[in-house]
Amino acid sequence: MQLFYKYRKPKEGEIVMTEYGRARISRILLYNDVIEEMRQDRKSHKEIEHFDLRIKHFLRKKSRYFECELIYPDDEVGRIDWSEYLAIKNKGNG
Repeated sequence: MQLFYKYRKPKEGEIVMTEYGRARISRILLYNDVIEEMRQDRKSHKEIEHFDLRIKHFLRKKSRYFECELIYPDDEVGRIDWSEYLAIKNKGNG
């Protein structure tokens, strides 16, 4: 779990190498941002509750959750979550 803390906070503007190529982190969404987005997308209460339970199970604290919005050189937008970010960093591709 120590590696989690080492790479816990990505930075906007950071460059990462994903399976789709090189991308720049354009925005970091925290747990509450993601929940608000789910509500705006009209996800059901049950879907949001299941998401919440998964986060609690894997991270134990909601405050550890984040997603990174990525922009690729061709202006394609993607997103990765905390686990994908850490996998990239731990592989040495970040």
